[in-house]
Amino acid sequence: MSRGFPNRCVASLLLDDLDPHAVTALAQQVNSEAATTCVIGIRHLGGALARSPQTPNALGHRAANYSLGMLSLLGTSEPDTVTALHEEALAGFAPHVLGRSLNFTFGRSIKSKYAPHTSLPTGND
Repeated sequence: MSRGFPNRCVASLLLDDLDPHAVTALAQQVNSEAATTCVIGIRHLGGALARSPQTPNALGHRAANYSLGMLSLLGTSEPDTVTALHEEALAGFAPHVLGRSLNFTFGRSIKSKYAPHTSLPTGND
């Protein structure tokens, strides 16, 4: 989970497979009675993204077949409550997680994971 911006909570996973039972559970957990509104995005990957390039590069997790993203605006909800909701809702996908996509990671979370002791600008500083 990322709390890189003070008003939103973001999760981003790269998956090797999309378990239909996990998708059903996700839809049931983020219904209208959830602690906050959740926006879910599932993207089918593959094609050129999956092929090895002629010139090697730093793109990881080429074996990922799906990208799963979850976004919630915090509003009046406590960040820890929203983070717990995300973790619970995405738990069913754990056996298929290959990693995360930096394309859907925001703000301070990148700095804290990849350059915690540098002056890497985050846009939030």
